[in-house]
Amino acid sequence: MAGTELNQWMTALGYNLASDSMHRASSQLRARHPYAPELLDLLNPAGEIRAEAVFDVEGVPTVCFFVDDGSLINDAHRLAEIRQRIWNQNLISLILILTPTHLVPVPVTRKVPAADPILKSQVRPDGPLSCADIQSGDVWSRFKSWFQVDDRVDRKLLSNLRVTVRELCEKKRGQLAIDDAQYLVSQLLFVSYLEHRGIVGDRYRAERKVGRLFDLIQTRNRQGVVRLLGKLKSDFNGDFLEPKVGSKDLWLDLQDSSFEVLLAFLAANDMETGQLSIWPYNFRFIPVELLSGIYEAFLGKESQRKAAAFYTPRHLANLVVDQALNDSVDLLSERIYDGACGSGILLTTAFRRIIGEAEARKKGAQVSLSERIALLRSCIFGSDISDSACRVTAFSLYLSLLERLEPTDIAALCDDENVKLPNLRGSNLFGGPQAGEFFSRKNPLVKRGGFTLFLSNPPWVEPKQNESSAADDWAAEEGAPRALRQLAADFAWRAVDCLSPSGRLCMILPMSLLLKPTSQEFLTEWLQRIKWHRVINFGDLKELLFDQGRKSCVVLIGTPRPENENARWIIPPNEIFEYWVPKADVSLAFGRLTLHSGDRHRVQTQAIALSNKQLTTRMWGDDFDLALWADLRLRGTFNDLVSGSNRRWARRKGFHRTDNAVPADKWVSSKPLWEMMFVRPGDLYHNVVPDLSSRRAFPKGEIQRVPKLSAEVLDAFDGPRILFPDGPSPDLEIRAAFIDKPASFMSSVGVIAGPMEDADYLRFATVFLRSDLVRYFMVTQLYQLLSDRDRVSLSDVGNFPFYLPERHPDPARARKIVKELAGYVQEIENTSVLMRSHRWETLRPIAETKLLEYFGLSESAQAIVKETIEVVLPAIRPYGMSDVFERAGRRPSNDAIRSYVGTLIAELESWRDARKGKGKFSVEVLLTIRERSGPFGIVRVHVGSSRKSKAEIQRKEAAANSAIAELQARKLLPMSLSEDLYFVADTVIVADDTVFLVKPQNERAWLRRQALRDAERIVETTTRPAALAQDVA
Repeated sequence: MAGTELNQWMTALGYNLASDSMHRASSQLRARHPYAPELLDLLNPAGEIRAEAVFDVEGVPTVCFFVDDGSLINDAHRLAEIRQRIWNQNLISLILILTPTHLVPVPVTRKVPAADPILKSQVRPDGPLSCADIQSGDVWSRFKSWFQVDDRVDRKLLSNLRVTVRELCEKKRGQLAIDDAQYLVSQLLFVSYLEHRGIVGDRYRAERKVGRLFDLIQTRNRQGVVRLLGKLKSDFNGDFLEPKVGSKDLWLDLQDSSFEVLLAFLAANDMETGQLSIWPYNFRFIPVELLSGIYEAFLGKESQRKAAAFYTPRHLANLVVDQALNDSVDLLSERIYDGACGSGILLTTAFRRIIGEAEARKKGAQVSLSERIALLRSCIFGSDISDSACRVTAFSLYLSLLERLEPTDIAALCDDENVKLPNLRGSNLFGGPQAGEFFSRKNPLVKRGGFTLFLSNPPWVEPKQNESSAADDWAAEEGAPRALRQLAADFAWRAVDCLSPSGRLCMILPMSLLLKPTSQEFLTEWLQRIKWHRVINFGDLKELLFDQGRKSCVVLIGTPRPENENARWIIPPNEIFEYWVPKADVSLAFGRLTLHSGDRHRVQTQAIALSNKQLTTRMWGDDFDLALWADLRLRGTFNDLVSGSNRRWARRKGFHRTDNAVPADKWVSSKPLWEMMFVRPGDLYHNVVPDLSSRRAFPKGEIQRVPKLSAEVLDAFDGPRILFPDGPSPDLEIRAAFIDKPASFMSSVGVIAGPMEDADYLRFATVFLRSDLVRYFMVTQLYQLLSDRDRVSLSDVGNFPFYLPERHPDPARARKIVKELAGYVQEIENTSVLMRSHRWETLRPIAETKLLEYFGLSESAQAIVKETIEVVLPAIRPYGMSDVFERAGRRPSNDAIRSYVGTLIAELESWRDARKGKGKFSVEVLLTIRERSGPFGIVRVHVGSSRKSKAEIQRKEAAANSAIAELQARKLLPMSLSEDLYFVADTVIVADDTVFLVKPQNERAWLRRQALRDAERIVETTTRPAALAQDVA
């Protein structure tokens, strides 16, 4: 009966029960699914949750369905227990309870009650809570409070861990040393995992004569805790459960007030506010991978920066392991090594996949403990300079080893299996400054080598100048190229030495290592050693991916290059790699990472060996932007004017307030600056002329001496010049201002200065630096603005296209434009301070038009620059999920769609003419209504013999759905695309003389630049060999 009810509801809501994304209690669970253990917990008919079905989006369990006769929805206690278990699991985003007449949406979060029921007669396949609603993320707009990231169990647990340690260290509680407090809380957490998962059960307690941890804490039974830990220490072969640290009995000396803190933590109370929790932690369901956050959570922000140790988020770890193991020939024969394993989330995630593969080969039958131990010993290896981190890794692997085994009680299990848990440390795991140091000769795993996969998130740190490291010694000895002593680069280079000839590496690296100009020499050498297969750049997710503000990351998959007969590595000219640049997406709110096909590029490896610049451009741009940048720079750049023996202008920074490289007794008086005005960065913010109305005097009382004042610095404080601070405005405008009066400024301000006769050229350049064209360059050329820092350097500006009228194809017209724009600046100089900004805003649109004419941009190029500023720029690097959802909810206007179609036709005609083809293009766009969940559009391109190309746009739900049904009936739309229409931007389907593109209705999918890419994809797809013509691009 429940099955029939479920089928009816699924059909009404648009879910496909035959889909690989739908998991049912009545069907065989797929053991290879990355979340197979969690799905089993959710769907087990004899378990503690007993869901009827689970729907996953891109592999992440997202919606949990319960078929109910009224007994669940009317039993508040039972429903609360189910929600609590699902919340602890940290995966499901939404619960749907299906009754014979109503659908009741229930949040997973603890703080929000269930929503109003929806009548069965009111649901529809494109309505609220439908498949389209969930896939598109539109559900968020109705239930915003249900998806607060800060209320997820991982955020709550890690936050409470930090506060618990802090309180245990307070004087009133005995003032534990921080190491002792961390050690004690770790014991508490790990024993909770063992007890809640039944690994330490009733039989174990009876045979070992030990008590339950919560009871022991509640009754302050210090001796009982010590006895429990001692027994666990013996049975688990691990020293992380040692009841002592050194000679000190932590538990025996613990004050009663500290026991109160530990009780509050176990109850999941908010340790910061003291608010009581109705849901305690249930480690039966909290994922094992969360243990990997403990070590990093204890460190604190400053220690994290020094040790470069950051918690790898679970969804990122899963994606990385997916990428690493996708091409595995035999998963059970892998030898996986992490040279900086931290607390083990990557190794733990990989080991769970190996167990899943072993069970899949046994058709879902459980793999015995002895078989699991054999797999663990042969497949998983790690080292880390932190011995504590390796202990956490060992314990995480133990829990994965024991997960879902029957019997669960370790005492009974050992009887049945007659096995002990393996000693991992000293065989598979090595920690400490010698055996755990990746660059030490005493690291036995590096010596051993021959691994099939190097899987790692290494430290991202550049040691200070006065600090030396083992990596320094290794690099000097090996003669290895380096990228500013960045340890991640050293790891990437040495990783090759650990691999077998057919091995692979998969690493999480700082984005700057691949995109920073100063990394070029290292990349050129490294690319001759490693063949890149795929790079996934997460720069746009910087603010959302890591809690502690870690820098932007990339995931890189590669293989060692074979040496040629001359013992050198070579890069074939036709070699390419995949470059993916996912954007901040609504999927992050549901704990998953989405890779839209529109953000995928194919890049020539040799091009990156010469210059890594296009890795930056392709974050938001493509071939159009690369070509425009190269074309505009042909006539000159700022560098041509400020460098070389014939330089016309000078560039530099202002004076340094401090400089550690200059001894204090060598500093000089600031007196030469006292008679000048003093410019602060804020004086430059508002328009092309600085605000000097206050005639601010130099702060001689505050700055009496400075490290140095050279003649070159003093020259920069007078004459015509452009000033701009390091930081651009929030909308990425360089805050350039022209000044020709004596004024000093500090090193946070850059200057471009020239002779008096070039004053108008400098005024013109000031307007240019504040223009939309330069903002467009910022979006497509400056890696740091797209990821880590809102900063524009003098060298960045030096690379921008810029040339004077004598190098213009029409010098007379160019001089006239320069004179006009310089006149605008002079006019503002002579305008009252209160009216300057208003006057600048009036003149600016005219100036923008003149600049586009000066630099010779075509109408189509101007349109793409304009849409980049209006649509792309505001979407870059959002600072919170509310911003992401707001952007995702924006639909393309009818004008935008018409522009897209016009650009598509024009580009297809250009391709046709270039290839000497014939025929005209008929383009029809069928759009679903905007109000439906997950709206999409279909672009139908037909080649015919009409006299001219034509376009038609229809917003008709029935027509769009009919086109999809037609493709499905002809078996031209693969099942995976039928299920995930919202995620198939840029999908190209060929049917006879017609091409179909299926696209979601979001702004980015209907830009002119996307039309250029779509045209290219259509050409590529339709000119393939006939056997491939039906493939989906």
